[in-house]
Amino acid sequence: MTNEKKKLYLIRHAETIRNAHIQGLRNVGSSCRRFKLPVKEDFTLGGKGIWGFVSRDKDSELSELGKLQVVKLSKLLSDQKFLEKITKIGHSPLVRAEHTCDGILNGNKEVKKVKLDCLSEIAPGEYALKFNIPVRRRICELGAWLDAQEDESIALVGHSQYFRLLLNMREKFRNCDVWEVSYEGGGAFSTPEMLYRI
Repeated sequence: MTNEKKKLYLIRHAETIRNAHIQGLRNVGSSCRRFKLPVKEDFTLGGKGIWGFVSRDKDSELSELGKLQVVKLSKLLSDQKFLEKITKIGHSPLVRAEHTCDGILNGNKEVKKVKLDCLSEIAPGEYALKFNIPVRRRICELGAWLDAQEDESIALVGHSQYFRLLLNMREKFRNCDVWEVSYEGGGAFSTPEMLYRI
C-alpha cells in the first residue's frame, strides 16, 4: 500500500444523448416561463428526456456533439502532451465515460486503462438517501484504490455530481472539463483547479 501524494486529473465525460434531452427539457421550461412557445426541437428532446427518466435509462451513448467534444478534447490534450503526464487512466463503467476515455487515449497503449465501478454515476435514488451513503461508500473505495496505486499521476473519467461530492465542490463540471487535484492519501484531496475547458 502506497499512501503517497498523487496528481489526479478528473475529467467529465462528453455530452450524451440524455444530456441533450435534459437540456431540451430545460429549454422548454425556460420558454414557458417567458410565455413563449418552445421550439419543436426542444419539445421533442424534452419529451425524450422525460421518457429516459421514467424508463430509468442510465447508460446513455454520446450525442453527435459529444463525439465532436471528444475529438476536440483529444486534440487539446495531445497538443498539451497530456498522455506523457499520466501512467494510468480510470473510467466509470458507463459507456459515455469509456468512450470519452478511449477518445483521450486515441490508440495509446502505454497508458494503462482501468474500469472502476467505484466511479459509477450517482443514481437518482441515491440523491434521496440521507448522507448519500452508497456514494460515500464508492468514494471510500476510490480512496482505497488510489492508496494502493504506485502511479504518481492518474486521470479519472467520470461524472460531474460524483466529482462534486468527492471534492465537496459547488461548481458543476461541464462536459469534457479537466480538473487537477492532489490526492494526499487516506481519502484527502487538495483544492481542485480547472486545467482545460472546451
